[in-house]
Amino acid sequence: MFMTNYPVRIHSETGVHGEALSLFAPDPLIEATEPLLGRNSSVLDVGAGYGTNGIYLAMQGHVVHALEINPEYIENGRRIMRGIGGIAISNRFVNEDMRNIREVVGKIGKVDAVVATRSLQELRKDEAYRMVNDVQDVTKPGGLNIVRAYIATPEQQRVVPHLALFEPDELQDIYTAAGWEMAMDYTYTLRPLGTIAGRPACQSTAELVAVKPQTDDASRQRLISQAEYYRRSDPELFDYYMQQAGV
Repeated sequence: MFMTNYPVRIHSETGVHGEALSLFAPDPLIEATEPLLGRNSSVLDVGAGYGTNGIYLAMQGHVVHALEINPEYIENGRRIMRGIGGIAISNRFVNEDMRNIREVVGKIGKVDAVVATRSLQELRKDEAYRMVNDVQDVTKPGGLNIVRAYIATPEQQRVVPHLALFEPDELQDIYTAAGWEMAMDYTYTLRPLGTIAGRPACQSTAELVAVKPQTDDASRQRLISQAEYYRRSDPELFDYYMQQAGV
């Protein structure tokens, strides 16, 4: 079974720079969520890296589209798949910027689940909000969003204004205001700021697994709810969401 012998060394393949490749265990959040997916679900893995999560989900029988902007990561992911005999593994890499998620889904169709566990922190704050909106929209009614975001208290945010951080309950508030239900308990962990390359770095995260409402009307109502959320704090985002809702 796939879950045994992690990490798995891929002896027959090396990376694009000659490094030895290994297949590491999937994100624990993905392992915990996989049983909630229907059989042969379509999954979009946003910011997939080497495709670790996607390979795991594909080996559980799901069809995965692994969205990744770095072509070297994609090549290494493909080499890992070859190294484990993955010709038949349904983990399909897509070399694309995650900001273009709507264009990608326009080609493959809406999906049963979106995985975004290593994506939002790579964006500006306004882009992160739009990303949440996008992953919600490209999910089929009744589908799942599996999201991890970096969070911070208002005091921490003032120290690292260059990062796209959410407040502790903010991610959950955005989803519940849109009518989504929590498939698993919403959790967050607050830690002190750390340091990376001499700069303050966030170490706090929030995890969410949410189910999209079954009704199509919920999509429009969600946009209106998000617009109201930003009416005072960010007029531009308020106008953006109201336009998306057709109001």
